[in-house]
Amino acid sequence: MHRKAYVTDLDGTLLNSEQQLSAYTVRVITEAMELGIIISFATARGFISAVSVVADISWKYPLILYNGALIYDSMTHKVIAGYWLDPVISGEIINIGRLEELEPLHQKVLDRFGSEVHIHFMKDIYIKDHYFLEFSHPDANKSQGLKLWAQHMGLDTADVVVFGDHLNDLGLFAAAGTGVAVENAHEDLKAVAHRITASNNENGVAVFLAETMSKGEMTGE
Repeated sequence: MHRKAYVTDLDGTLLNSEQQLSAYTVRVITEAMELGIIISFATARGFISAVSVVADISWKYPLILYNGALIYDSMTHKVIAGYWLDPVISGEIINIGRLEELEPLHQKVLDRFGSEVHIHFMKDIYIKDHYFLEFSHPDANKSQGLKLWAQHMGLDTADVVVFGDHLNDLGLFAAAGTGVAVENAHEDLKAVAHRITASNNENGVAVFLAETMSKGEMTGE
């Protein structure tokens, strides 16, 4: 039997609208990992930012950070692998200028570098009228990040179940064997999901994991 693994997005998916973990979610994931189930997360956050909101769970498997740019071992505090933007390109982007609006900067970088740079430009789901503009290596996305993570774990991506809520999770769904969208997810993500679970405020990820465990469908190491 193949080992199954579970990788979840954080904001809007595992975390509730207050960017917190419920006691139920902490209990279910902790119990699952104690049974040898492989559970991790893929997030746009860096390690310090991620740990600040999910520290109640003792994560034991490598983490996918910065939208797939970095694979990080939280137990040894070491970078395992990743995709890094060329420092010359990074410097040029910074020197383009501090503009008042992100859209002109977005367009200038796109015109200057094209496919040499991967760009995330999306609405902030927590702060009204705010947006994220992020530049990274072309392969620094959740799709490639999941593939790199699975390779390190000795897993086939077909055996990975992922959870998400927003457009930057589309790559995660494309790379994994099973994509599970929370009820509050963007309609475009729900359209390609294999399953829909409860919303992030209703412990959707934990509910799915608990139901899967009760059916004996999860396999550990």
